[in-house]
Amino acid sequence: MSLLLALILLAACGNGAQETPDALEALDYAAEKAEATDSFLSQLPDGNAVVLLCSAPAAGQMRKTLFFSHDGGENWADGLDLTESIGNYPVGAIFLTPQRGFVLTDYHGVDDYLYATSDGGASWESVGLPLAGSTFSYIEGREIRYENGTLYLSLAGKTETSITHLRFRSDDGGVTWLAY
Repeated sequence: MSLLLALILLAACGNGAQETPDALEALDYAAEKAEATDSFLSQLPDGNAVVLLCSAPAAGQMRKTLFFSHDGGENWADGLDLTESIGNYPVGAIFLTPQRGFVLTDYHGVDDYLYATSDGGASWESVGLPLAGSTFSYIEGREIRYENGTLYLSLAGKTETSITHLRFRSDDGGVTWLAY
């Protein structure tokens, strides 16, 4: 089993649950199939987990596969291929519920750097943030996190001569975002 998967499963089952060899083998097989080099784990409040596995970029493409565990990491559902839905390079992913999640990406432009799902990953939409009047030629996703009911998002807006650090927060599950 790869070190990456061992760390994912350790984090997913950090509540003391013991992982069975079959479950380890299933997720290890999935990671090999996805050629995963990066992972983003979301531990849900009910103890279940969501893992986004990403391959290394090749020829401008990166395979992105989403896996769910509805039993605390004992078993993992077949992965959802997000490669076409999320067109950029993920730098963070977080799920608030099994249905509501976000993927933050690094993008060589100013559009489509934050994606949201409300149906468990079956469909994704780009989230627009209040960047009125910006002259950025590049938006770099830095971090997305959830603490005490608030989502926090960190970006870097770049021009040819400067970098501006941008921070946003959402107190309503990502429906609205405010700069802070």
